[in-house]
Amino acid sequence: MLNQLNLVGRIIEINSEDRTVTLAVPRSFKNAEGEYETDYIECKMYREQFNPFSEFCVLGDIIGIRGRVQSNGKNLEIVAEKVTFVSNKKKGE
Repeated sequence: MLNQLNLVGRIIEINSEDRTVTLAVPRSFKNAEGEYETDYIECKMYREQFNPFSEFCVLGDIIGIRGRVQSNGKNLEIVAEKVTFVSNKKKGE
């Protein structure tokens, strides 16, 4: 069995206290109105990942996350196992 997921999205929130990042991940298909919908996914990080991430990444940057889904008792949560910097937000945006 395998519990692995890959996400690529734009950073919309960084929570240093909880070591979480929220990504805006657009869906790969259009809805009935012909528009792409976006999912907002919160991902937890381990301290070893979060410290360098928080130094170099800012809101608007695009990152890739490889991780897993785990249960915390009541809810499912995404835990990042590897974080990859994809691109930074363009100046002037």
